[in-house]
Amino acid sequence: MAVYETAAFTLGDFIAAGFDETKAQQLFAQRVLELAEKYEMDLEDPDERWLIEEMALNE
Repeated sequence: MAVYETAAFTLGDFIAAGFDETKAQQLFAQRVLELAEKYEMDLEDPDERWLIEEMALNE
């Protein structure tokens, strides 16, 4: 998805860009997974999951 190649977006940004909420949630979840992989974080760990979701929201 090219949207990730240029900038990071929050869930609200995806919705504002015209994506429906379901698609926006999918794109945001994908971004969370990308960040978790990049920083080698475990999404099963509640503390690490919270941190990576905050990172995705605040990029």
